[in-house]
Amino acid sequence: VATLSLVQSELAGANILFSGTARKLTGDLETKFLEYDAHPAMAEEQMREIAESACRRWGLTKMAVVHRLGRVELGETSIVVAISSPHRIAAMEAVEWVMNTIKQAVPIWKKEHYISEEAKWVLCKDHLHHVHFSEEEFYQKQEKLIRRESLSHKKVLVVGAGGLGHPVVTGLTLA
Repeated sequence: VATLSLVQSELAGANILFSGTARKLTGDLETKFLEYDAHPAMAEEQMREIAESACRRWGLTKMAVVHRLGRVELGETSIVVAISSPHRIAAMEAVEWVMNTIKQAVPIWKKEHYISEEAKWVLCKDHLHHVHFSEEEFYQKQEKLIRRESLSHKKVLVVGAGGLGHPVVTGLTLA
């Protein structure tokens, strides 16, 4: 709700808040918790570009994206997308496009920890298809992009576009 208040405007007739949460089941596997890692600088830049592109493409008033990093328990929020727009259809289409684009293009990686199996890193190819990697395979694929030890310092990524003037979202950052 705090994120939504950042994008509200007298110019908007629609305010959309999408909250992605950690679910208990992935297919037929029971999840214990999720873990997110990222290349923070690249992720922030790409999320900003996605937000700005969505604002231009759908004529949005304002937009904010917040993605948690680190451990996320079942039922907890991992990502929030807040959009204000003159019209609801544009806002709803933009939220779907933003989520799909973030999952496919932004260097934020999800590790699913299961009850009955070893944890696996997940790469989203599109909204229906995911590829799983072991820990070793994951870090082999990522070593050209980032050194592993630099990931543990950031906990939350906050990105805004379309006139967003608030650098911090307190509600989601308290993990």
